[in-house]
Parts: sequence; C-alpha cells; structure tokens
Amino acid sequence: MRDIFLVPIILHAQYLELLLLLRHHLSPLVLKTLFERSTFPLTLRGTRVVFLLLKQFSAELSMEAEVFLMFLIKIVASEVGAAEARLNG
Repeated sequence: MRDIFLVPIILHAQYLELLLLLRHHLSPLVLKTLFERSTFPLTLRGTRVVFLLLKQFSAELSMEAEVFLMFLIKIVASEVGAAEARLNG
C-alpha cells in the first residue's frame, strides 16, 4: 500500500530528470544541428524536434523556448529576404 504513495514521487523525479536531459543535452544538440545549416533532411528533423519541444515543454523550458523561437524567426526572415532578392534581382 505504501508503494502507491511513492509513485507520484518517482514520476516527479523522472520528470525532473527528463527536463534536465532536455535542457542540457537535447536543446544544445538541436541548436547546433540547426545552426550549422546542414542538409535539408537534418534541418527538417531538427525543426520537428523543436516543434515538439515547444508544444510539450514550452512552460518548463521557457529560456530554451525563447532561444528556439528567435532562431526560427531568424531562419524564416533570412529565407524571406533571400526569396525577395531573387525576385527583385
């Protein structure tokens, strides 16, 4: 019976561990992958991971979410600028 009361504590500890892994390992890896302007499939996969992180953990990873959003805005802005330059020139 006592084990039933330990389940929320165990789940909470695992959740905190997951957040630490996301914050210290996955987020830097995804940013590095996106920043290097790799091939299209890697960029697409990295963008999908960012989307899932923002969708599931934006409240818990607020600083990382802000960095991801600024980076995505920069990518879109550079693509729009490049498209306008092709159309005008």
